[in-house]
Amino acid sequence: NMGLALIALHRKAEGLALLRKTLEEYKQTHEWISQVETLKDTARFLEEAGYHADALATYRELREVAQEAAHRSQQRSL
Repeated sequence: NMGLALIALHRKAEGLALLRKTLEEYKQTHEWISQVETLKDTARFLEEAGYHADALATYRELREVAQEAAHRSQQRSL
């Protein structure tokens, strides 16, 4: 993913802009697993690049999205 590569090159703003666009598309199409995976990768790349505060915020967002996905999955199975 280009966004992740940009983060690894310490071009965080550019990378996050691309990733946010992708995440918004996933959100609009209810692709929860893709959202979770993208957030997980983003947090890891941010952490490895030394952007610890941003990584923490992304991990928190990941937790919220994962909980929402689990909730929706549970509702469908009822």
